[in-house]
Amino acid sequence: MTEADRRQVRILTAVVVGLGVLLLVGLAVLLAVVIMRAAGKPAAPAAAEMTLPVPRGTVVEGMTLDGNMLAVRLLHPAGREIVVLDARKGRVLRRLRLVEQAAQ
Repeated sequence: MTEADRRQVRILTAVVVGLGVLLLVGLAVLLAVVIMRAAGKPAAPAAAEMTLPVPRGTVVEGMTLDGNMLAVRLLHPAGREIVVLDARKGRVLRRLRLVEQAAQ
């Protein structure tokens, strides 16, 4: 084997070892990201409590759940309203007040 052949073998060996190390580092980073993301999302408590302040005399006409969104239909002295809640976080996303249209 000539000196040029030995040099090529050393270069190829260095490339193969370098790529192997790069592959292992990439796999370690990937696993670390997956573990951190899984640990960062706490599970919602099974008996989470939500409160929705409403005026006195309000009646709940119905509720609809779609994924994490909860729509509550309310009838209260000021009129009808639909409240859209994030069921997981327990916060109001939107309030829709239903008003009667004037007769034409």
